[in-house]
Amino acid sequence: MTRIEIDRDRAVELLREAVAARGAEYVYSKPVDMNEHHGEPCLYVHREPNGIATPGCGVGDALHRAGVPLLALAKYEGESAEAACRGLDADGTTASTPDSIRVLRDFQSWQDAGWSWGESLAKAEAGEHNGFNLHPEPTE
Repeated sequence: MTRIEIDRDRAVELLREAVAARGAEYVYSKPVDMNEHHGEPCLYVHREPNGIATPGCGVGDALHRAGVPLLALAKYEGESAEAACRGLDADGTTASTPDSIRVLRDFQSWQDAGWSWGESLAKAEAGEHNGFNLHPEPTE
């Protein structure tokens, strides 16, 4: 399998696609029936009532749009966007740049604080982070 290359421009493009699909005013909330994941503010993968897996939060949606399989994303439930990206890089699924990880992390930080996806994207593009899930800056 060829690694999926994700640089900052590609991460922004994927997030824009996710926002356009749901609408800029969309505010993510975890499905009530997925409360077994009660400590996690978001889930990368949701299960529909019929059992079908679908992309969940904005980062899960964006990475799935890039070609990351939902099964691969599900391995990182409960992890920050940064940890999920690093895990996907380590297992050979993706090749992310520090700037792409940063923009996905920043988007997730605003989304998980209850901001709309449009607002979360604008803040992530501007490099704003709200401190939620704050980890040291990504490095090469």
